[in-house]
Amino acid sequence: MKENKKEIWVPTPTFLYRNYIYRKLVKGLPKRTVFLEVGTGNGEFLKYLVSLGLTGESIDFSESVISHLNFQKEKFDGVVIKKGDILKYRTDKKYDAVFCFEVLEHIKEDNLAIRNISQLLKPNGKLFFSVPAHQSQWSVIDKTKGHFRRYEREEIIRKL
Repeated sequence: MKENKKEIWVPTPTFLYRNYIYRKLVKGLPKRTVFLEVGTGNGEFLKYLVSLGLTGESIDFSESVISHLNFQKEKFDGVVIKKGDILKYRTDKKYDAVFCFEVLEHIKEDNLAIRNISQLLKPNGKLFFSVPAHQSQWSVIDKTKGHFRRYEREEIIRKL
């Protein structure tokens, strides 16, 4: 008889710490904040945004991510989750906040992604993002994860 094993995800200490920082950054946002999340990933941060009463949209390049999260729609009340590529994403909407955590390093044309994100923000809108630091720390793990680069502070400031 074949056992039906359920895959269990265990967050790493790095994941937990990053999420702690992200949550501290956005905790004080007004409930009327309308957001766009670029790169939904596993949906944990998105669940937190919903718990704060925020509404918005979340896009991810991966069809499997979107399917997985849409399967759990009840956890994401007030959020539209859809497949999207920030390099091609077009909408007339403007957002109070855009969240883009650990995404830009996966995009070869990161300058275009940053430009597109900036055009999606309302005047005085806020961009919350994180990227891996220090190209000198590049390793096989970066390559395995599909990174094109790591960033130095001066470089990311210039690009922004």
